Amino acid sequence: MSILKLVIIMVTVALVIMPTSAIKLQSMSLTSSSKLQNCTWLLPSDQGLQLMDASPSVWQATITTLENVNIYCIIVWAGTWNTDHTINYADSPTVWTQFINTAKAVNPNFVVLALVNGGGIDISDSTYRTAMLNDVQQLMSSAPFDGVNDDLETFTGTNQNLIDYWQAEASMVHGMGKIATVDLGVDWSYKIEDVYPYLTNFDYIMPMFYWTIEDANALSYWNRILSSSPVPVIMGLDVDQDEMNNFSLSQQLSWIDQAIASNPHSNLAGFSIWAYDYWGTSGGTSDDFAAWANWATKNPVPSPTPTPLEATIITAAIIAIVAVVAALLFRKKAKKLTAEPKELVSIFDNILP
Repeated sequence: MSILKLVIIMVTVALVIMPTSAIKLQSMSLTSSSKLQNCTWLLPSDQGLQLMDASPSVWQATITTLENVNIYCIIVWAGTWNTDHTINYADSPTVWTQFINTAKAVNPNFVVLALVNGGGIDISDSTYRTAMLNDVQQLMSSAPFDGVNDDLETFTGTNQNLIDYWQAEASMVHGMGKIATVDLGVDWSYKIEDVYPYLTNFDYIMPMFYWTIEDANALSYWNRILSSSPVPVIMGLDVDQDEMNNFSLSQQLSWIDQAIASNPHSNLAGFSIWAYDYWGTSGGTSDDFAAWANWATKNPVPSPTPTPLEATIITAAIIAIVAVVAALLFRKKAKKLTAEPKELVSIFDNILP
């Protein structure tokens, strides 16, 4: 039997005796090992549930509710861009700090990002962009946010101005040891292919897909987003019945399952819900929350960790394979060395009379 055949047999045996739990299974669930997976946005403190004005006990109950449905990322509406390139804070750094500390007390793995929203902001000049970067840096330093969620939806300037600003912002945020995310339009304000591929400095992009999922070409948008993004994608969904024309979250989730089944993409990291304030607070959205809670796709499939017994079996199989191969190689070498003197005698027999 050749060495190659024996190795193949040994590897096959090792895989058979290896418990199936040690083999990572593929499914329609998320398989990303990224830090962020599922998020939800919170409305400003003067809108919706006005959570930033609530008590710490309400915060704790809210955060626990999110934890129970595999949402460990909260995006707090921190402010809005003024036309002079300063941020109009929605709440005080003291409130943000208290909220973040409450979230971390529930679970240290919770991530809290600061959203800065804006539209019609002039970014055509580098001095404007520098002023905005300085304000984002100040915001990140004002409270223990884990990172930023930039939501500049419309602007005055070129696509390159926008890319330059966002790339510089992401680098700056990284320099502060924080997470950089950005909310993106889906073929509005700019084409997907004109901006997405160049946002290489971000940790995640968050396309506002909820304004496209009802479109007849939704699957095309979905594939273009995931194919164009150079970083993991957290896809934005919406539970606001008015904005979604009664296209319920349950329907959105069913559509996503079909999209993933037909054309899976490895850089789909998770989903973000706009907005928690609408979730279960108006007609029909309580059903949406139940739909999310029961949706298997939102749950990541972890890489299984072998038990001590499984690890022992795997290690023993590997050692056995190595030992057998080494023994066979040694045996082959020994036969060759034994044969050499006979070959020399044969040579001399032919030379000598």
